[in-house]
Parts: sequence; structure tokens; C-alpha cells
Amino acid sequence: MNNSSESSETAGNVRFDDLVRSERYFTATLLPAVLFHANLRGVQKFVEIIDARAETERDGYGKSRPKTTPNYDFQDVEIITEFHIARDLKFAGFLLGPDATPGDDDERERLVAPDLVIIAGSELLVCEGKFFSVFNDNAVNDQLRSQRRQVRHLFSNRSDLRAYRHVAIMPQSRKLDADVVLTWCDIHKLAARVMGGRHYVTTRLGEAVKRYKESGPGASKNTPTMMAFCHSVRCGRNAANGGTRSRLAIRVARPTCCAGTCSLPRTRLGNGETPRRTWE
Repeated sequence: MNNSSESSETAGNVRFDDLVRSERYFTATLLPAVLFHANLRGVQKFVEIIDARAETERDGYGKSRPKTTPNYDFQDVEIITEFHIARDLKFAGFLLGPDATPGDDDERERLVAPDLVIIAGSELLVCEGKFFSVFNDNAVNDQLRSQRRQVRHLFSNRSDLRAYRHVAIMPQSRKLDADVVLTWCDIHKLAARVMGGRHYVTTRLGEAVKRYKESGPGASKNTPTMMAFCHSVRCGRNAANGGTRSRLAIRVARPTCCAGTCSLPRTRLGNGETPRRTWE
């Protein structure tokens, strides 16, 4: 897997896999590749990092308590990305917990589904990742709390589950309502440790970490999209509409890379996604 692992600068051509900003690419493609590597050796190394840093854990109701000795079984592992817990349990015929509330299995639940759930014996890891999207700590904490309401359904259907660690994977270290906060730099180092420094996945993670340090969240400073964040968009109308031109204002969350230079008002986004341009 060392072939095609060069960075865009080294190769001399643009690599599309080094332009990706979707969080699912990192949480549901690259990170699982690390975990699956060498007969799930990546899972064990991932768990080691989390347990070394965690001071707390969660019971089946999501209540935080001091960490105790876990009981992992790496011969009995489940790895699930984008786990829509209530929806999938209900569809499979399992009952939701007695404290289930209306909406636990509807579209709103989809927006807060954990990016990654790992079950190893009687222990769980519930992970939420953020990278290039625009987000704030309050929104992330709200999402983590919503996830904990969902995780209760897992415990109500599996009596063997003991506890879980709620993990946030962020572009930079920050204080959140989680048991552990890791960074994508930590994941890059994990990949190098498990897969080697020249592996395709390790290189992609390293390039992404470098790209974030250069441009931050929001649009890349080297693409025309940045201009769309900081200015109004002009669009032409055809002759059938009178041949007029209209000026469309775009209200977006201001990226850090143009903070202080953008005259547009700041708009808070509820779903953590970067807004897209809207045309009349």
C-alpha cells in the first residue's frame, strides 16, 4: 500500500483524495481502515490511547463516573460507522428503552448519529468526529448529549454491556463534554504506528492535518469558494427574464481564515455543516 501515497506536492499533480473535506471520509473511511489493519490490531492501539487519557466513563444511562478497569475482549469486536441506533434497532424488531422519547428514531436522530461505535466484549467506544466543517463547542456538546440518549437503547438490549467511553475527535484539542478528546493529529500518529509512515492511509491523514493547519475550517484559501464566503454572488439571468442581473447575498458562518475581513453577518449553523451557495 505504499504506491500512490505521495502528497500532491511530491507527485506534481493535484490529488483529489487530498482535497476531500467531508467528515465521513475521515470517520467512515480512513479511521476504520486503521482499525481494521492487521487483524484489528488498530482497534487495540486505538483503545490504548483512549484508556491512557480517559479519567471518566459512562454508565448505560450516560452518567459520567470515574474510570474503572475495563473488560475488553478483542476476539469479539463490532465496528459500526454512522450508527442510527434507534432507527436500526426498531427496524430489526428490538424494543427501545423505557425512557425513549418521541423522535428518537426519526430524521432528527439521523443528524446526531455517532460517527463510530466500537464494541469489544462488554465495553463500548462511542466516537464523534469533526474536521473541516464549521462548528462550535456548544453545538458539539448538544450532539454528544443527544448521542448518549441513543446509546441507552444499546444497553437496554444488551445486558452484557458494562460501560462506554464517549470520544470526540477534533482538529484541535478543546474541552468538551466527552470522556476523551483526541485530535486528528493523534489519529495520524496512530496510523503511522499501526500501518507505517508511508502507508496510503497514513499519508492521507498527514496531508489533511497539514491542510487544516494551513487553511482552518471553511473553504480552502486557494479555491474560488473562499470568495463566495466573503462576498456576494452575482448571477446572470437570461434574456427571457429581461436580461437583468441580480445580486444575491450569502450569509454564512465566517471561516477563521478570513476572520476580521468579512463584512457579512455571522450566521449560526445548527447542523454543523458548511453552508452552500444558493442561486435564485
